[in-house]
Amino acid sequence: MAESIVSEALADLDAETGVVDLVQAYALRIPAQVIVRLLGVPEAVLPAFQGAAGVLFDTAASPAEVDQATRALLDLLGQMVDSKRRRPGDDLVSDLVRLRMHPATPCPIRNCAIS
Repeated sequence: MAESIVSEALADLDAETGVVDLVQAYALRIPAQVIVRLLGVPEAVLPAFQGAAGVLFDTAASPAEVDQATRALLDLLGQMVDSKRRRPGDDLVSDLVRLRMHPATPCPIRNCAIS
């Protein structure tokens, strides 16, 4: 998975001008995309999810902006959990939902406990 994300990021670099902001185009993009794919964030909400998460790491964001972004992110996560209950996938949120719904299921995460 990470290899395909890195390949996509490299392909998107601007070869025409030869100028690129590696922090924005590569260093921030790669971990963010790995995280959303591991979580199973649907493509349809990806821009909203990444936008809200980005505000949480923006040191220039006001407390009101952080509060709004936090609420938006929690709402999106709640929608994901509801969706994964109906149609689980091969992702971390689905695994956690399965554990919550079926506590006898072995946890795929070392040393986890769901109560």
